[in-house]
Amino acid sequence: VTHPDGQNTTTFSLYDNGQGADVRADDGTYSAFYHPTGGNGRYSVAASSTNSPDTVIVTQYGPEGVVTEPVAPFSVDTNAGAFIADNWRSVDNIPPCQISTLEIDHVSGNTVQLIFTAPGDNFDVGTVDQYTAYHHPTQRLLTTDALQSATTLRIAQPGALQPAGNVQRLDVTATVNGWITIVPVDGAGNSPLPSNNVAVTSLTPQAPTGTGGGGGVASQAPTPPPQAAPTPPAPVDEDDGGGNGWIGAVVGGVVGGLLLIIVVIVVVVLLVVKGRNGAGQDPYVWASPFGTPAPTPQLGTHVGMGTPVGGVAPSNSPGYMPYPQFQRGF
Repeated sequence: VTHPDGQNTTTFSLYDNGQGADVRADDGTYSAFYHPTGGNGRYSVAASSTNSPDTVIVTQYGPEGVVTEPVAPFSVDTNAGAFIADNWRSVDNIPPCQISTLEIDHVSGNTVQLIFTAPGDNFDVGTVDQYTAYHHPTQRLLTTDALQSATTLRIAQPGALQPAGNVQRLDVTATVNGWITIVPVDGAGNSPLPSNNVAVTSLTPQAPTGTGGGGGVASQAPTPPPQAAPTPPAPVDEDDGGGNGWIGAVVGGVVGGLLLIIVVIVVVVLLVVKGRNGAGQDPYVWASPFGTPAPTPQLGTHVGMGTPVGGVAPSNSPGYMPYPQFQRGF
């Protein structure tokens, strides 16, 4: 970037790592923030793209499968245009960009090594001044408004602070499992939102470092007192209204009701049949005590209960005798 005076320039790198100005990693679009440092005026931008041996690889898909081939070294320069800076101020009020690539590299004892892409002093340009790591057992409390309730972790720097876009590693010491976030801070005290959170679940508890009034700090919560075993529930007595006793009562009531209905039906049927038998009269048929055959009934003659064939006769007539049978016609 050439400043408005036409002499001073600023050179910085563009990245395709999903950090800072870059929206998505490895999508072929390279991005970066730029903070004008030359005052108000017109800034011209030029871009240079270079390829060292085996850096760029072309992947082709064909009938023979996937074929990868390295691209020969090249260098391409292009004019990317210009922009106008207005209302420029020399006060540093630009924070580092928010970290979105925080991961846990490994855990050893109570030391957790964090790894992420370093932000810059101004968004993703330059080098931050320091990092602050926070820990809390509850993830939702690792936000800007709730960091005052989080624990600040001690950072053991394994190496120098890396400039924007490079891989940064930090060793932090934690005593209990939970969630960790980090916040970069620049030289003017500017800081962005906390990074993405990572969960720590495999810390090794430490023994207390002191006892009594010596000010020792224990690395794990005290062991809770043993809890009494819960009393098992008393068995249910099925004969005392529990279990299946009520089921037996219901079944017995249903069966008894059915038997009562059957008895009533039988009695009603018997009464009806008795009524149809002539309200107590005996049925009669022709019978001769003297061996005289009974007269031959004629077609259309009706023989009813207590009525002889061929005429009417009292029930005590010598030509008739009781016989328990119905004759309904010929």
